[in-house]
Amino acid sequence: MIASEQNELGKAEEEGTPKTTSEELGEPEASAATEDKPTEKDTETNRPPEDLSATLKHLEGRVEELQDQLLRRQAEVENIQKRASREAANARKFALEPFVTDLLPAIDSLIKARESLQDYQKQQADKPNLADGVALCLQQLTDAMKKNGVRQIDPLGEPFDPGFHEAVAMTANEQAEPNTVLEVYEVGYTLNDRLIRAARVVVSTLEQKN
Repeated sequence: MIASEQNELGKAEEEGTPKTTSEELGEPEASAATEDKPTEKDTETNRPPEDLSATLKHLEGRVEELQDQLLRRQAEVENIQKRASREAANARKFALEPFVTDLLPAIDSLIKARESLQDYQKQQADKPNLADGVALCLQQLTDAMKKNGVRQIDPLGEPFDPGFHEAVAMTANEQAEPNTVLEVYEVGYTLNDRLIRAARVVVSTLEQKN
């Protein structure tokens, strides 16, 4: 009996105890604070039209600037690729230049030997024709060089060309036009149209009248 009365008394006290809310404590509610604070989207929406127009123009200018930089970089890359390709092609094209340069003295010696033997052979008609053998050897060597892009410059009777000829002497000649090659001291050579050695020549001039 006594325990029952105590339980009823406890329940009555719990039901009669007033509850304290956040409003009574003076604390602001989170939802209200959130609703009152302006968002970034609201700020953009409320920005004056003049500011938006200026921002748009600035962005458009920046886009054009970046596009121009991109085009410039692309052009630079293309130029580098073309230059590298050209240099690689020239390296392959003129790889034989040192070898050809070293070979020219041997060819010069063969040419001189052929000329000397031709003069000697005229006096020794009954001897084996050595000049023909040297000429054949020289022709085979010249043909092999031609297959690899080497061309001989032998401009006898042609107009003097300073790009491919070297004048070692000049002489008057009534039978030849001025600036004509009268004699070739030493033939020249090119490798794939690049000058390896200029032809050394004698050039005609106008006859000097006293």
